[in-house]
Amino acid sequence: MSSFTPRPQEGRIPPFRRRLARTSALALMAGTLPWLPTVAYGQQDAADAKAPVVALPAIDVDKDFVPGGMSVPPVDGHLGRQAIADRRTGTPDTAALLSGLPGMALQGAGGISSLPVIRGLGDDRVLTLVNNVPITASCPNHMNPALSYIAPGDVGAIDVLAGVTPVSRGGDNIGGTIAVTTPDPQFAGEGQGLAVHGDASTAFRSVNNGTTVGGHLSAATDRYVVSYAGSWSRGDDYDRGGDGKSVNSTLFETQSHALSLAARVGEDGVLEVRGGVQVTPYEGFANQRMDMTDNRGTSVDAHYKAGFAWGRLDATAYWQHVRHAMNFLADKGGYDDGGMPMNTRSNADGYTVKADIPLSAADTLRVGNEFHHYALDDWWPPVGGMMAMMMGPNTFHTINGGTRDRLGTYVEWERTWGGGWSSLAGLRNDTVWTGTGTVSGYNASYAKDAAAFNARDRSRTDANVDATAELRYAVGDQATVDLGYARKSRSPNLYERYAWSTGNMASSMITWNGDGNFYVGNPDLKPEVANTVSTSLSWHAATAADGEGATPPPAWEVRLTPYYSYIEDYISQRRLGTVVSNGVSFAKVMFANRDARTYGVDLSGRATVWRDADLGVLGVSGSLGWVRGQTVSDDDGLYHMMPLNGRIGVEHTLGGWHGAVDVQMVDAKTKVDHLLNEPTTPGYTLVNLRGSYSWGNIRVDVAIENLMDKAYALPLGGIDYGDWQAGNHTTPLGSLPGPGRSFNAGLTVAF
Repeated sequence: MSSFTPRPQEGRIPPFRRRLARTSALALMAGTLPWLPTVAYGQQDAADAKAPVVALPAIDVDKDFVPGGMSVPPVDGHLGRQAIADRRTGTPDTAALLSGLPGMALQGAGGISSLPVIRGLGDDRVLTLVNNVPITASCPNHMNPALSYIAPGDVGAIDVLAGVTPVSRGGDNIGGTIAVTTPDPQFAGEGQGLAVHGDASTAFRSVNNGTTVGGHLSAATDRYVVSYAGSWSRGDDYDRGGDGKSVNSTLFETQSHALSLAARVGEDGVLEVRGGVQVTPYEGFANQRMDMTDNRGTSVDAHYKAGFAWGRLDATAYWQHVRHAMNFLADKGGYDDGGMPMNTRSNADGYTVKADIPLSAADTLRVGNEFHHYALDDWWPPVGGMMAMMMGPNTFHTINGGTRDRLGTYVEWERTWGGGWSSLAGLRNDTVWTGTGTVSGYNASYAKDAAAFNARDRSRTDANVDATAELRYAVGDQATVDLGYARKSRSPNLYERYAWSTGNMASSMITWNGDGNFYVGNPDLKPEVANTVSTSLSWHAATAADGEGATPPPAWEVRLTPYYSYIEDYISQRRLGTVVSNGVSFAKVMFANRDARTYGVDLSGRATVWRDADLGVLGVSGSLGWVRGQTVSDDDGLYHMMPLNGRIGVEHTLGGWHGAVDVQMVDAKTKVDHLLNEPTTPGYTLVNLRGSYSWGNIRVDVAIENLMDKAYALPLGGIDYGDWQAGNHTTPLGSLPGPGRSFNAGLTVAF
């Protein structure tokens, strides 16, 4: 990887904005202080405030049912420790854990880098948080998304919030929020002394000879916890269904390590400092021209949470550094002759501060402030040999000293009105500043584009306003009706605004859709603004506390959620021309604002067939999702809309045994984005089996995925560029095939 020293930047964000952000946080906290003496909890709440903090068990919607008001449950999908343990043997990709949740889909990418899609909106349109920290993909192909930095075995819980999301759960998104958290620190009991515990696990997947090894170790007293988490995964090119041929450019290797120190602060506070590194030496991308040849991420964050007489405080500060490199792996020709190196370096730092303040037994006020600074350099070193005339003699600067800073503040009010009614209303402001320095190309052929870009004002300021209003009515004890409206905004990312070259080679490197098209940035892009309405109708069987005071899951439950969103200034494209390569036509486009709409419905449910002391528990579950996305002007389809899809599952639990049969059904994809030449895909049905058995501290997992070895194409997988390139362009360029039959096995030993 070549070195690079960025030039002085005209487009950098002025330093006073950082001071403004820090001052805003202090002002928010200071403004809250006058409330503190006047807020009364009541006698029971005061007693609770003095109780020590303990780690609560994660709630899994498949296992536990929690009745309550607006805040319980506050999510559209949840995975707890048990559900994650059931799924992680089959994948090293944390995003893949979300598969099957209502409204969720996955956009195909690398072996650990799938991009989550919520109700037709994905990638940067979805806010992804890992331990309250936003992580930005630092790559023109978005090869290193947020969830690629945490291994499935290190995840404690995942919450998914779609569409109408509370302003307290994040801004700068229009699709929803995915919040991933690691397990809470486990302190020893008072007087217990030093408690040491951990686990080691391994998994194997036959479809790509994939292997995962991971482990956790912690040492705790009643005041301190030191913990380590580590994981290593690799896989060859996976075999596709049907004929079993390998799909080129799907291999990968990655490892991650994290060390944390947690300490009790006072009677009801916990401070945790966590540092981590992630190294991915290679990862193939079958639907991209490039592959990842190195990715190194380093992060440090500190998280403090505590209860006080006035309420609860939660604060996080963080720093991240990423070095990323792309080139060609062997399937696409390798880089022994230099290939086409593309390097990225980014730094991010920021904070979040939020407070929950009960104003009365019926009212809760939430206030928060956050700041996120992101700096990016993207450069392509020159190459020698036969390619020197095209990619030399100078360095190509794609993003030179790019910055994207965001300052957000919100206020939210939740109230229980009585008579079954409750409400949630919030208002949020996110100011986003973007800018970049001057750029240059490999040679004089890029001079015209570079001069025009350098001559213009490149600094932009977006003042985004979000609002959410939700109303819930509980119809007796067995049904609830939720009605919500949200205005959500997202500012363009740095590549959407500042990818400046219209040249074929340079613009072909700017794409995260996996479509092979050519993209040019647009500094005049406006922020997207989505106005979303949705309603959820939920029914469940009557429940009652058992003899120990716990509420078991209802015998059945059903949830129906229709939704509609009108998106002003949706960041789409306008066509600049057509590029023909080896007989295949690709679109050359510039990012452009167009109004769009998305609408659809999610249906999910579960039921217990029987619950018997001798036969165990047998349950069935299912989900159905349908979404459409269109541009308003011409009703053309939006890219990466999942076709009608459903899932039916049967689960059985008896003692240490847990088994499941899962059937996934996907309709043909015929509604496509014609502007981007999106391919259609046929429908398919997959059958998956999995089972696990636990003896004390030992757990064994087995699974067969794609039991019938079905040949199918991934609806959101994009094009099969890797096989087309490896075949020297002699085969048709089709859709990316999905994996074939895989025999999976896993072993976990806890101590």
